[in-house]
Amino acid sequence: MKRMAVIVTLLSCVWALPVMAASWSMQCPPGWTDERSGLGDDLVKQCIAPTQDAFVELYASQGEVLPLERLLQEWETEMLSRGLPFQSRLKQQATTVTGVPALVREYTGMANGARFHSVVAGMVNSGRTYVLQALYVEDRAALVSQVRMALDSFVFTNGSGGGCAAQQGGAWQPGREQPGTVSGGGGSATAGAGTQVPGLVDRAWKTGGNMSAKWGDAHGSVEPGKDYSVWELTTTRSVGLHFRDPYKKGKQTYHVDIVDKPSGKYVARETVGMFSKIRVGPGHFMITVRPASAYAGWSCDWE
Repeated sequence: MKRMAVIVTLLSCVWALPVMAASWSMQCPPGWTDERSGLGDDLVKQCIAPTQDAFVELYASQGEVLPLERLLQEWETEMLSRGLPFQSRLKQQATTVTGVPALVREYTGMANGARFHSVVAGMVNSGRTYVLQALYVEDRAALVSQVRMALDSFVFTNGSGGGCAAQQGGAWQPGREQPGTVSGGGGSATAGAGTQVPGLVDRAWKTGGNMSAKWGDAHGSVEPGKDYSVWELTTTRSVGLHFRDPYKKGKQTYHVDIVDKPSGKYVARETVGMFSKIRVGPGHFMITVRPASAYAGWSCDWE
């Protein structure tokens, strides 16, 4: 019942957009509720999981066309103001849907005591604006493939090619290791430089979670059901980030995701045990530390 209340609460959050004639197609996963009418003049398609802990929605409008970056930024701001779990942006990826340019963002965040993973895609086709949004409770791993199926089925019927997830070329594949990363209890990974940004300074600061950060040192703890440790790093040079088990026992593990913030692309994803080194920079990076399966303390230092 708790999860049902979470979903019902989240589904009450809408963003007013004018309705339009359909020029798209999307399939709900088998067994999911498929709503297409009586949704209001902004929401044109809604799929809800039978367990009431995931949904996929399509919003559509006709009128002013915004650049995709601005569209998704305004969407993010509005959804946060309405209590949706968009607190931590994990990545941003430019892609195409049926040959139409699209911008995809991923988020994680808390709402009504549950942690959600979210995917939002913004697109403009034939002067019409579309926002495709999916949310699911993170601890329900079985939902990932179902949500992906719905995203992958979305196509524009006045175009050709594959759907949203298919056209991303693997940009949205939760849990999949990215090229250039190392998994395991210890080792070294080379991530490389980020996007060139003028005016960089050597700085580190906390964005969210149970942690602290300053230049040369960051540390904290993570556990399932709690906020991830999220921090940012700007560096004028290449630095080696030394992630460690602060208890020096090697009996705990945690995940580290490093994203080049200007582009939204992953530069490293690694599972850390006793010790691991990841080299990044120069650039501006967003770093997320999340639990593997249980509580874990973590620390990171660099030269």
